[in-house]
Amino acid sequence: MKKNNDFICVNPGQEDAIINGVKLLNEEVTGLLIEDFFSEADCQSIAKTFVQISEKEKTVVNEGFITLPLSFAQFTQLKDSGKMNTEQYINIATAFRESIVPLFGVDIEQKLKDCFKKLFPNKTFNLLWNQDYKKQLVPFNLRELKPGNGELIAHCENLFFKEFPSFFDWLSQHGVKNNQFSFFITLQNTEVGGELNCFDFLWENVKERVEFELLKDESGNLININGSDVNSSLIKPKVGSLLLFNGGNIWHRVEKVIGQNSRITLGGFVSSSKLNDNEMFIWA
Repeated sequence: MKKNNDFICVNPGQEDAIINGVKLLNEEVTGLLIEDFFSEADCQSIAKTFVQISEKEKTVVNEGFITLPLSFAQFTQLKDSGKMNTEQYINIATAFRESIVPLFGVDIEQKLKDCFKKLFPNKTFNLLWNQDYKKQLVPFNLRELKPGNGELIAHCENLFFKEFPSFFDWLSQHGVKNNQFSFFITLQNTEVGGELNCFDFLWENVKERVEFELLKDESGNLININGSDVNSSLIKPKVGSLLLFNGGNIWHRVEKVIGQNSRITLGGFVSSSKLNDNEMFIWA
């Protein structure tokens, strides 16, 4: 299978960053690492504010995974079970976007757009828009993986088109392509664990997750991702760094968090438009 697990450190705005941005769009590299996207003081402030927010306002995905606000996956599950409608989800998104600057003291949404624009100067960056309610969705959410249980099981974002079809059908109608990029900014690091682990398996070859640690390729072969013959690449960005990577096409997971510190990140997705080649969407 194609080996694709290289990360390149870039400085947005420089010519080589733009060149590497093109390589990422063409899936010639795994990801781009932008160090010092946030200062350490900003990271501490944002993480502290997040931790202090009432648990009632956060979403518990599982015992070791908490988000603010709820992600598309939790919305889809609630909507499909009749516990939330689209208008309620849009209202949550609107309230969250309006709270970003007063709550965190940084215009994170604009900072993300500015950064991506420097990497991809020929693209425009917009938030996903709900046509029915004339409102935008959230550009990111905050995620906490707690020690002992916190991890993200192996997946690639293209898998979500299968797992959450109602949401991704909706995205497709708005022009969102598959093979979207994932991004996250490390706000608080762990003592041990919490690394992003990218495997040498691409969606074009492997399109089924049988169990948490067992995948199946197009030929029907089972792959234990913990096997000694499986190649993967670990990366653990330092606090304040932004990592933008090809999460749609590359199978990856976040390793279990160990020690005293939670892994706190701020992240979302960036996707090209199939309706306008010069437009990209930011969403979470």
